[in-house]
Amino acid sequence: APIDPDNPDASLLLDTVDITRLGFTTLSSVTASTDQLARQRQAIAAELIGTAQGLLGEGERFDAGSAISLFGSSSAAAGFKGRWEAGSGITVLGGAAIVNPDDDDVSVDTLALLAGAVRYTTPQATWRAFGEVGLWGSPNVTTDLSRSYLNVDNIVSAGGTTDGSLFSSYGRIGAVFAPDQANEIVLSARFTKAWLDLDGYSETATDRNLFAATVHGGTSSENIVSAELAWSHQTEGRLDYTLSGAVGRIFADDKAVRASVDWVGDVSGRARDQTFASAGGRIGVRLDDVWRLDTSVAATFRQYDDPEWNVGAQLKAAF
Repeated sequence: APIDPDNPDASLLLDTVDITRLGFTTLSSVTASTDQLARQRQAIAAELIGTAQGLLGEGERFDAGSAISLFGSSSAAAGFKGRWEAGSGITVLGGAAIVNPDDDDVSVDTLALLAGAVRYTTPQATWRAFGEVGLWGSPNVTTDLSRSYLNVDNIVSAGGTTDGSLFSSYGRIGAVFAPDQANEIVLSARFTKAWLDLDGYSETATDRNLFAATVHGGTSSENIVSAELAWSHQTEGRLDYTLSGAVGRIFADDKAVRASVDWVGDVSGRARDQTFASAGGRIGVRLDDVWRLDTSVAATFRQYDDPEWNVGAQLKAAF
């Protein structure tokens, strides 16, 4: 290359270049790794919503009366829940549980899950309408998040531990069809908004994790809509049962995760929308005028995830 524009004979020639490559990745690989973090954040609320709705009476007879229950389930949840028929069509629902979420995609420490709701039902008739609003969540969520990206020919895994909180609110409307005292059919639609607020963390940079990330703290959200159907039947003896099902969709946050990656820059990750379906059954045995014993089984099927099965039991005292 000429080094003096007035003297074309003066030139600089480059003979050879020696290169040592310490690492090599692509923007698409790093972005995909932050998408993994976003999907893990989304999975936390998706994993807990079934337990939360169980605290608020899902899977039980709609007109179950006032009662308080102790329960446990194979989803590593145990606690209490209750409902109070306050009169004038008002029902108060709530409960609390200790939960150890078990999801293949994300590791979450044992947490306390709290839930409460208020329901209004129109006066007794063959057809009745109802509306329900409620809250559920956990004040202390500790989770291990991890991502994987390509460095040269190797897949590198990196992650960190972060703390935060989960808060959800929902609204539900529906109708109850009770052709006789033994049967009732409940059809409803539910909208849930969940917010997960987590602190940031920084990965440790090593010769293997050359493209280490600093994951920024912040709040991600998701919208969940579902349609639900339940049929309950009271036999002439001591038994009653409920069969229920739901279909819905989770709408993911467009920018659930923001991270600054060494040698790459700022990257945003997002989760993906998921369709889901669930089905369950409950059998209750009336022990006497106060005590009842319920057993239940349920399954949830979420797009991209393995099925989740849950077996539970509760001891209920009417008041």
